[in-house]
Amino acid sequence: MNNTDESNERSRATAVPPKCGFTLIELLVAIAVIAVLASMFLGSLSLAKSTAHSIVCRNNLRNLQAGWFMYAHDHNDKMPPNKLGSWNFDTVCVEGYYDAPGSWALGNARMDALLSSIRGGVLFPYSASLGVYHCPTDKSKVDLHPELARIRSYTLAYFMNGDKYLSDQSGNSEAFPLVKEKTGQLRNPSMLFVFLDESEQTIEGGSFFLHYQGDPAEHESGGGPHWMNVPSDRHSQGCNLSFADGHVARQAWRAPKKDDLNPTMLSDPAVAADLQDLRKLQSYMPALR
Repeated sequence: MNNTDESNERSRATAVPPKCGFTLIELLVAIAVIAVLASMFLGSLSLAKSTAHSIVCRNNLRNLQAGWFMYAHDHNDKMPPNKLGSWNFDTVCVEGYYDAPGSWALGNARMDALLSSIRGGVLFPYSASLGVYHCPTDKSKVDLHPELARIRSYTLAYFMNGDKYLSDQSGNSEAFPLVKEKTGQLRNPSMLFVFLDESEQTIEGGSFFLHYQGDPAEHESGGGPHWMNVPSDRHSQGCNLSFADGHVARQAWRAPKKDDLNPTMLSDPAVAADLQDLRKLQSYMPALR
């Protein structure tokens, strides 16, 4: 081997290999791919979280429904009372509607900062975990106390042992013919809702009031069919309900449930989808006969 060949061989042995790297186009493509994967992952994570919250909410309702059954078993088939402490469907007093002593839960969910409103209810000895009264998707705060989360998200259908006759502050009385006192009076219990998670904008006392379809009062004040209380749409535009046979289900809504605080003009009855939602929930009420 001559000196020239040896020198070339040494140069090849000691030469620094060329550096490899991304071009600008390749780097931008890699970033775009990472962004797409991240968005897919975060979307899946958000969906999983929403599903988990809905499952917890349904388990809460199962717990409340089980307590409802146990109370009736211990009280000669009588359902937990659903007693309004104040009412006036034309003028809501400052504190709103509240449930009176002897009811399944007490007070007003929007105003109550104390757990005594749940502990004092007749259902609490049967459903004694405070957490089951609150939906994990409900992020609302106590009125006048923005640092405090509300303690109750659920209400009980008024026709399940609500007051059959009421007189408002002006002395006007009203009868509610659908109210049932005992579980034995419930026909087709698999189609009668008991508890639901109510909209944080309308929840007050422990009662969820709804006119039955064909009720003359449907056309008072609101000029046509209208919501009195409004179910939530927290679960992917749906609401969880328990039924009088013990099962719990999610009810999907055709229209979002975002309403003001006026109890007689909560939704625009001209919106066909919202009216269909109202009729659907009314189908889960007892028949007049």
